[in-house]
Amino acid sequence: MLSVVQKKYPIPTCEVGLIAGSYDGKKGFNKFINADNDGVLIPQNTKMGIEKDVVFVKSWLLACCLIQK
Repeated sequence: MLSVVQKKYPIPTCEVGLIAGSYDGKKGFNKFINADNDGVLIPQNTKMGIEKDVVFVKSWLLACCLIQK
C-alpha cells in the first residue's frame, strides 16, 4: 500500500540527482536538531535511495533568511 506522501509525490522514473545543504558536517544551524543540518533538515534525511549523484553543499543562506524575517 502506498503512503500519502508516495501518492502525492510519486517516485521519479528518470535519473535523479540530489543537492542538499549542510552547515559544517558536525553541528548545524538549528539547535533543536542534534546533528548537522541546514536549518531545516539533516542532509542524510533528504535521500530517497534512487539518486545517481548526491552532493552536500556547505550552506547557511537559509538560516540567514529565516533570521531576517
